[in-house]
Amino acid sequence: MRTATFAVLGVLSTTALASAADPVAPPTTADLDPLPPAGIKDGLVYLREQNDVFRLYPHAQVDLDAHAFYGVGTDTLTAQQAGTDLETRFFLRHARLDLAGELIQRIFFDAGAEFVSNPAIDGARANSLDTKIAISDAWVKLDAGRSLNVTLGVFQAPFSQENRTMAGDLAMLERNVATRGFITPNGKVLGLALGGSGQHDVARWDLGVFGADTTNTIDYEPHFDAIGRATFKPFVNTSSDVLRDLQLGLSARVGTRHPRDVTGDAPAITTGQGFAMWRPTHVDAAGQVMHVIPSSTQWAAGAEVRWPFCRGLALRGEGYWVSRNTRESPEGQQSAFTSRLGQMSGVGWSAELSAWPFQMANLIAPVTPPRSSPHADHLELARTTFSPERRGIEVAILAAGINATYDGASRGGPIDPSVGSTTIAIYQIGGAFNYWHSSHLRLSINANAYLTPGSGTSDNAAIVPGTLITTADEHRVVEIGARTSVMF
Repeated sequence: MRTATFAVLGVLSTTALASAADPVAPPTTADLDPLPPAGIKDGLVYLREQNDVFRLYPHAQVDLDAHAFYGVGTDTLTAQQAGTDLETRFFLRHARLDLAGELIQRIFFDAGAEFVSNPAIDGARANSLDTKIAISDAWVKLDAGRSLNVTLGVFQAPFSQENRTMAGDLAMLERNVATRGFITPNGKVLGLALGGSGQHDVARWDLGVFGADTTNTIDYEPHFDAIGRATFKPFVNTSSDVLRDLQLGLSARVGTRHPRDVTGDAPAITTGQGFAMWRPTHVDAAGQVMHVIPSSTQWAAGAEVRWPFCRGLALRGEGYWVSRNTRESPEGQQSAFTSRLGQMSGVGWSAELSAWPFQMANLIAPVTPPRSSPHADHLELARTTFSPERRGIEVAILAAGINATYDGASRGGPIDPSVGSTTIAIYQIGGAFNYWHSSHLRLSINANAYLTPGSGTSDNAAIVPGTLITTADEHRVVEIGARTSVMF
């Protein structure tokens, strides 16, 4: 009788828990029946050797985009004048193939190529008229346990929350203007990093040394950088549902650039659709085209916060101080001659609030947290926990900005009389609406306004399309973007 009573109570309890969230969670099991050599499990396409000496995970992503620009000059400037195509257009934005995998369930790797790479959006070049094939990932990770792992190759620098979040998990179509154009414009680096985490990810750290990076996803220039990031969840073991997932973080990087090795331009500051609002070239008083090039010491440091304080509501933000020494050289003499020595420095910041209405109303299971990059795939042979799929509607609002200065002769050399303002002030205000049919299909639309108060005058060196028209008094440009993403 007692056994029967417990059985009835168990069935009732299971039914009650299953009805609390959609979709219904399958029962927990420790079923270790061997998987077939190829198939799909938990949304992961896999190929495996019978004894799991190796596992392969092919991935692909295709993004179809629509872009539109609004504002003075957007309907009159040619692509050559603006540095990007300002016409409304529909095009293939991403076409990416990856092959990830595991060796002896301890060594992870990922190698991928981007077949439609836009240098001004993926990196930080001023010209977004070209598309090229680029390396998207090429790294190997040795996992020695929770407390230590080693990553070697080309991957996202361990710096900045936005930079380390996988692009496919971001609410906006592209990383915000502060991250992409100023805080860490060279998102991918070549080098080695050590990392580790505590239980339940209470603390996580990554520290590495790197010998090259790129501003256009193609050409890597040698240098030295030491980069590190640490995050901490101070209330993860408390009973407070509001504070439990609060995450704080710090990032820092320091490095140097030698004129012998680094001859490429400093990063441009671009909009999400590729218009360069600050460009690392200008024409001096003698009519020469001058290039602004990184030189000598480069460093940056700052803090971040991510706070999922409700079932489907999350706040994230970060702020960084950046200091980059520069040199200016005439066109064609970047490696042989330096006209003057300067510096760019200032603050980049962002804040974003995102909401998942169906999760907040308890109609759908809680959304999974954003994945970090690089992300190691793992095939779980047995289902031991239920992982809700990313689906539903996501709405987000964003504010970001850059408050910086660039003085081309602050460290030596003659002042260029043709240069106007040393101030660079750029602000982004945006909104996003995303529909996740599943983790494999996403429909998105973004609207972003970029504001450059006083642009085109001695008050602000930043520009918008209207600034390039001498009769215009315009300090903003608006972009509308839409994307259909198919990924597995």
